[in-house]
Amino acid sequence: MSFRYFPATACAWLLCSLAALPAVADTPAPVKAVSLNKCGAAPVIDGVLNESEWRCAKKIELNYQVLPGDNAPPSERTEVFITYDKQHLYLAFHAFDREPSAIRARMARRDNVFDDDYVAVFLDTFNDRRRAYALYFNPFGVQADGVFLPASLTRETPANASEIKDLTWDGIFTSKGALTDDGYVVEAAIPFKTLRFQGGKEMTWGLHVHRWIPRKVERIYWQPLSRDQSELLAQMGAMGGMKEVFAGRTLDVTPTLTGSVTTDRVPAIAPNAGARFINKGLVEPGVTATWTVTPNLTFSGAINPDFSQIEADVPQIDANQRFPLFYPERRPFFLEGDDVFRSGGLLTFVFTRQIVDPDWGAKLTGKIGKHTIGVLSASDRAPGLRVAAADKGFGENAQFNILRYQRDVLRDSRVGAFLLDRRWAGTSNTVLAGDGQIRFRGVNTIGWQAAVSRTRADAGAAGANVNKDGFAGYVWHEHRGRHLRAFTNYLKINNDYRAQTGFVRRTGFDQTSGNYGYEFQPKEKSWWVSARPFIVPRLLITDDGRVDESYADPGASLRFARGIDFYVYHSWKRDSFAGRNFRYQADIAYYTINSFKKITFDGRMQWGEAVLFDARNPVIGRNVDQTHTITFRPTERFNNALLYLSNRIADKRTGARLLRQDIFRNRTAYQFSRAHSFRSLLDYDTARRQFGASLLYAYEPRPNTAFFFGYNDLLFNAYDPLTQRRASGEGLERQRRTLFFKLSYNFRF
Repeated sequence: MSFRYFPATACAWLLCSLAALPAVADTPAPVKAVSLNKCGAAPVIDGVLNESEWRCAKKIELNYQVLPGDNAPPSERTEVFITYDKQHLYLAFHAFDREPSAIRARMARRDNVFDDDYVAVFLDTFNDRRRAYALYFNPFGVQADGVFLPASLTRETPANASEIKDLTWDGIFTSKGALTDDGYVVEAAIPFKTLRFQGGKEMTWGLHVHRWIPRKVERIYWQPLSRDQSELLAQMGAMGGMKEVFAGRTLDVTPTLTGSVTTDRVPAIAPNAGARFINKGLVEPGVTATWTVTPNLTFSGAINPDFSQIEADVPQIDANQRFPLFYPERRPFFLEGDDVFRSGGLLTFVFTRQIVDPDWGAKLTGKIGKHTIGVLSASDRAPGLRVAAADKGFGENAQFNILRYQRDVLRDSRVGAFLLDRRWAGTSNTVLAGDGQIRFRGVNTIGWQAAVSRTRADAGAAGANVNKDGFAGYVWHEHRGRHLRAFTNYLKINNDYRAQTGFVRRTGFDQTSGNYGYEFQPKEKSWWVSARPFIVPRLLITDDGRVDESYADPGASLRFARGIDFYVYHSWKRDSFAGRNFRYQADIAYYTINSFKKITFDGRMQWGEAVLFDARNPVIGRNVDQTHTITFRPTERFNNALLYLSNRIADKRTGARLLRQDIFRNRTAYQFSRAHSFRSLLDYDTARRQFGASLLYAYEPRPNTAFFFGYNDLLFNAYDPLTQRRASGEGLERQRRTLFFKLSYNFRF
């Protein structure tokens, strides 16, 4: 399918999707509002709710159970107190519970509260219903925070959208909590310096306040939510009356020092000589500064910045994969304001893990009225270190420049553009992209992305450089109402499209797919919460007209009381690989069991048939592909998780093994206090025959202030009893070990 058919095909699919939908009126729930009083004497944040300290605060109650009920009365009472002074916004929660011994509460690291009871506040500081700060607190006051984005970026329904999966933003604020005889209490002080907002003589912010009770699968809100609306942010309440708050400039300076001693195994020089080990030490100082020019505009700069990654990536099965795997960004500098660079579609224009080892970085992000801007520049030395010394690019840095502009339109819609550029050793890649989302009728959203690229490649000895122009486009429509869910999309990426600042799994194809379902919910409290039968079709055609991949997946999503979820489907698949076509079937099931206070289960099972993607001998075999996690929490400070991943393909006729990869991981953590923790990781990969061990002590009193001290060990298994494979040696042979530390401290001026 060529590019000239893209607009017609896209429009046809969208019109078909729209024509099939019922007319649903835009019926938002009534907006609740609270006007704050300014506090003279600041309350003491100690986790003890003293009524005299909160006498000046406005008191609200959470009276709407939005899950599993539909704005039904909650099973437990929750009181919230809100006030402010010039420097801080103050919050206090009193979460009553008739079974206080059943409350789930752990002393955990920051951002790790979602298996506990918690209370939360969403602050839309620009009052535009397009993004909000999300702050969570478990009963001990342990914090989790991030930026809550529109449902079109998260694919969640309002009732289920309260647990954000993106916790990349970290704010500096204070909170304390404690269990009580009648439930638990949390108090918090949020500095205005921590937040970005549109200043003014008197400010009004969007506000959501809610509570989660996991043992009852119950969400309780202050503002009622309509299931006839697709967006949680569009249904925020209002918090007004804030006057004369701090709106000056803030400077955060974070010097860092990282160091390591690494021992690497290298091949022996002589045939009968033993292995050699080379030691390498490294100490790197750096500094990152963030200057809040105005409350809504932030500049960040870094010299030899801290781009170290302390936490390991979550393991993924990488055997028998046709295309690259995606790993999320975790490095602090890139996470500041990263929501500005998101687009909300299948095309990922900015993937900062492409910047591997930078000398420096600079970033400007902010919002002025209806205009959002983002500028990111960095110089990456990694490409020049990956080539031979004789290569003309040896020692050359790659330069990254990214520009983002976005404008709010209509009530809660947006349009935007990107200019993306990467240059290295006479080669370059430039992408110009546009995107947008238009929301209408309360439950319908139309979105698009379109990009053109020009890539200048080095032709080497053949002559001058070669320019290649590419195109990528994506359009989608989504309907998310009380019962009906319909998502239709079309993606086109031609062969010459490149986005070296982003992430592209493959090129040269047209893809049409969808997700259609109808959700049933009980009229009153029941043993089940929801049931949604669905079908997910997909068709992918290469540029030469060949059907490369297609499937139709009918199934059902089932949610039961007491935290039990299942997502099951049957898949009819078709793949084209190495000049051959394959048709096969499989059954897939995801499960989560969160019924118990001290142990949880979740995982995925796939059984049936699968293709062995071996270009020499691609065949269909019997397949079992699974991932299981069991998490133990015997005490409020101790946590142990067992993770098992496996992918096996066997010959259908003889049963002979064609592929096997098993990954075992044990993660043990002990939280001495909110700031002090110890973690160990042990994992083994049968495909690589590698055993890894990692120990880490962490002291993290607040974001960007931390001390880490750790040890990593990587060993090769010369004899693997699981697969009965033997190398030249016996037992475990050390490949690399590293002793490392990281020290950082945030100075705020």
